[in-house]
Amino acid sequence: MAHIGRKRRRDGSRLRHMVAFGRGGLARVDVRVLEALPPAWSHVRQVLFRPFGVGRWLTFGFWSFLQGLGEGGFSIGLPDFWGHRWAEQLDRAVLLEVLRRVSEYLPAVLAICGILLVLGIGFVLLLMWLSARGTFAYLDCIATNRPEVRRPWREHRAIAHSYFILRVIFGLVALAIMVALTVPVGVLVMSRLRTGEGLRATSAEVSRSFSFEWSRWDAGYGMAIQASDADEDRASIDPVVLIVLIVGFALLILVVLASTVFNVLLVDFVVPVQYLMKVGAFEALKIVWTLMVSHLGGFVLYLIVRLVLASAIGCGIFAVGCLTCGAFFCITAIPVLSQTVLQPVYALFRTFPLFVLRQFGPEWDVFVSSSPGPLSGVTPLELEG
Repeated sequence: MAHIGRKRRRDGSRLRHMVAFGRGGLARVDVRVLEALPPAWSHVRQVLFRPFGVGRWLTFGFWSFLQGLGEGGFSIGLPDFWGHRWAEQLDRAVLLEVLRRVSEYLPAVLAICGILLVLGIGFVLLLMWLSARGTFAYLDCIATNRPEVRRPWREHRAIAHSYFILRVIFGLVALAIMVALTVPVGVLVMSRLRTGEGLRATSAEVSRSFSFEWSRWDAGYGMAIQASDADEDRASIDPVVLIVLIVGFALLILVVLASTVFNVLLVDFVVPVQYLMKVGAFEALKIVWTLMVSHLGGFVLYLIVRLVLASAIGCGIFAVGCLTCGAFFCITAIPVLSQTVLQPVYALFRTFPLFVLRQFGPEWDVFVSSSPGPLSGVTPLELEG
């Protein structure tokens, strides 16, 4: 074990020295993303089925469950400002009455909101911390083929804490951006409600030739743009509010997309680099950024392949759930049990980026530099045969 530790430190020092010189210190590598899938699946079969054991699957399922905590992303739900029912129910008098009631018990309301806010923030931070610890433990178990609980939890404490801090900072930045985008919309809507203008305007104010009519679909809301003559009495959403909502929603979609891509890169590449070099999350992020700049096409292709693979697997799971009359959906709704039953999927998504990273050279091979377990003396390349 001592010589393994020395080799890890030597490889990590060499990689940091290479990255210190920027793109010039990294050899140009032709990243073949699709070629990483067969050996990744071979390693998954080796880990999960040779030998097969319920305890092994439960251990992997437990760690993949912890890894998924706090990674649910953002959920955006805009109020139905243009829905007929909502607009009719939200009368200015009702709003003022609610505000008056709240102002009467303002200290108690603020105290309850403050307590709930502190508890909510603490709970989210706890989930993120457990997710960080579980991410490295799951990677260790997959890379070494040693489904253990205590050892990986203890060994990667320092780098997991660094990764946790990075994710907290990233979450705060993303939250600040989303608040900055949603506050103007809220201020505009509240100001129009307080002044009695409402959210709607006559069609004459919108256009002499077009009117917007919002209709309710069975599965949601839809907008039908109909050409018609000017109707002074017909009401539609105010164009200013409409533009603000559309622009705000588009920007929120971009933020969610960017945060999703960043989170994928964190889990799939920053974590393996930390595990390989035993460095902090910020240093690992710089290294991954250097790789991305030098091989942007390869990383974009990886994201596309990952998206297609996830979509195909999701369709397969949905089909299985339908064929079993929803029984499979019920099973996969139970925490830990879901990750255990679907462990081949979770293990594949954990292993796939490791084989992509290995294409940059032997120094980037997580499997070779990992502690030998039941696969002692056997590399993933040999498992492909």
